[in-house]
Amino acid sequence: MLAGVRSPSGREASLISRVVVMSGIMGGLSPLVLKRKWSPRRDRACMDIYVEVQKFYARQLPLLEERRVEEFVETYTENGVFEHASGLFKLEGHAQMIGGITPSLERYGDSVFRHWLGALQVSEAGDELYVRYTAIVSVTDQNGRVTFEPSCTVNDVLVRRHGQLLVRSRVLQHDVADMSRVWAGQLDEK
Repeated sequence: MLAGVRSPSGREASLISRVVVMSGIMGGLSPLVLKRKWSPRRDRACMDIYVEVQKFYARQLPLLEERRVEEFVETYTENGVFEHASGLFKLEGHAQMIGGITPSLERYGDSVFRHWLGALQVSEAGDELYVRYTAIVSVTDQNGRVTFEPSCTVNDVLVRRHGQLLVRSRVLQHDVADMSRVWAGQLDEK
């Protein structure tokens, strides 16, 4: 205990622990802010949803990394949208996603790419889950050299269909102004 710092009382500590839930799964501590009045049943439900969302991404992203595009696209609703905030691309529906994602993976050649997520935030509104996280992609070539793509913020709207979470919409916002140059391998060129 730090000198001069009062420890919260039992009631205060209980409230604090239920307002912000910390999770170390999938890359660091991430806050889940509960946006409704606390009760034991609701607290458990919030944690269950948070873990369900983490498990969803743990299943979904390896499908893309393993280049199983059709299975990856099946994690979206039929009319799902996958877009870049800059307007670089907007893919609507399964057919457009398959047609847009498949050729984009060719730029990785025989390199292995992985998605790393952190700062996962989940809020619930009706039958939708609003999810925001930070992601970075590592790319490992066959010589073991690792590079990283610029980090990005991802905003997803998830819905439940037949007991499964699906993406209704995903918007990527990278931390560089022109991702087309990055994806074309021209980041160092002016």
